[in-house]
Amino acid sequence: MKRRPDATEELTCCAVHGGAETITDLQAITCLCELMCDPNRLRIFASLRSGERCVQDIGFEVGLPQNLVSHHLSVLREAGLVKTRRDGHWVCYSVNRDVLAAIYPALKRVFDPDRVRA
Repeated sequence: MKRRPDATEELTCCAVHGGAETITDLQAITCLCELMCDPNRLRIFASLRSGERCVQDIGFEVGLPQNLVSHHLSVLREAGLVKTRRDGHWVCYSVNRDVLAAIYPALKRVFDPDRVRA
């Protein structure tokens, strides 16, 4: 079976270059879209935008059981979009701003309406 590139590699590599969109931009955006196409995962990510939270708090906010929230957080963490911090028995999750900042220029390059020719 062919190995799929790691999502973290795809998401973070787009910050290395500037200018026109590249295959790397498109790969990073494809990866991001694949990660966020699940509505529950997107709701969890949106919840984390307002600050650090533990699994129980996220589950309560988005109305999902803890095991499902943990699964989606694991996927987001493996992709580099979410980071963790241990606080005693608790694991706190937050948005990884560095990865978000790395992919944002690629999103702007590809989805900029001013770059679309009529």
